[in-house]
Amino acid sequence: VFEQRQLVGIFTEQDLVGAIASGVNLDIATLSEVMTEQVISIKESELDNLFHILRLLCHHKIRYLSIVDEQEQLVGVITLESI
Repeated sequence: VFEQRQLVGIFTEQDLVGAIASGVNLDIATLSEVMTEQVISIKESELDNLFHILRLLCHHKIRYLSIVDEQEQLVGVITLESI
């Protein structure tokens, strides 16, 4: 999720399941109300360390790891399936 070209959140199926389980009315909820605001990311320059990537995914119990450039702009996403 972007705001003024900055990555401010991520919305995954885990967020959707959590919103439904919490009784959020998805007909009126905004994305900012149900997204995860703390986006775990890795810099493009750190992509050569596969173990670091796997540690981030496992430690944070996430399935999507955002890849950002030096200006913190999103350039991609890593999943376990894409490794």
